Amino acid sequence: MTWFAAAGGWRLVAQGAGVGWLRLEATTLGALRTAILHVRQEATLRGGSLVVAESPADLAPPIDAWGDPGDALPLMRRIKERFDPENVLNPGRFVGGI
Repeated sequence: MTWFAAAGGWRLVAQGAGVGWLRLEATTLGALRTAILHVRQEATLRGGSLVVAESPADLAPPIDAWGDPGDALPLMRRIKERFDPENVLNPGRFVGGI
């Protein structure tokens, strides 16, 4: 995992059954972006996912915090439309731009 070293490093912050918190550190925003995308790809290949809980505001273009929702996006859209028909609750902030 040489890209971790290039990014600046990582450390496990917390871990539970099926869930973990990972902190990625990088010397540049480009290296951080690369590390996040690699971790997300590795997690997806193993049947998992990666949600970016916090990232620098000047990371441009911004990382999609949620990742690929898969085939659940249509269902999530219908639920959002049902409970928030006027789209006033955090518009555009959830998976798929919901």
